[in-house]
Amino acid sequence: AAYQQAIQLDPKNARYHYELGNVYSKQERYEEAIAAYQQANQLSPEWGLPHERLGRIYRKQERYEEAIAAYQKAAQLSPEWGLPHYQLAEVYSKQERYEEAIAAYQKAIQLDPKDARYHYELGEVYSKQERYEEAIAAYQQAIQLDPYPYAYKYKDLGDLCLQQKLYEEAIAAYQQAIQLDPKNARYH
Repeated sequence: AAYQQAIQLDPKNARYHYELGNVYSKQERYEEAIAAYQQANQLSPEWGLPHERLGRIYRKQERYEEAIAAYQKAAQLSPEWGLPHYQLAEVYSKQERYEEAIAAYQKAIQLDPKDARYHYELGEVYSKQERYEEAIAAYQQAIQLDPYPYAYKYKDLGDLCLQQKLYEEAIAAYQQAIQLDPKNARYH
């Protein structure tokens, strides 16, 4: 209600429409959120954030081509921002467009090399393509950047090392997973 009142007082303020879209999105009132974000885009066409939020909704709705277009626009408007590239990669990966996903993850990493999830998800795509050495390197980079307390990362790393007959590395990764989450039977 507060943002609706703010919009009545200042209907040309894109931020208010954007924030209203966020409220609707959290309430899973997606069509209203889409309308609010689109209004924010019309009022402030150089602003990438509403496009990124549109992409999230379209992705949830499995409207993948619209999500791709929204993320591409967000990336174009905010060229220093890695998140739209990451989310674009997520859509490509969901569609099994792995080469495009890899390129988008790599761009996200180029823009924000310290975000561990970008490296981890890149490793996931490499693994799906049976590019195991690259997957192992990506997982190791993710762990190095954010070792706390993601035991599943170590388990995934261990699985890949085992596939590649890197037994000592696999044992070390599994031991680390157990240490981080000793009650999880999957790691024993």
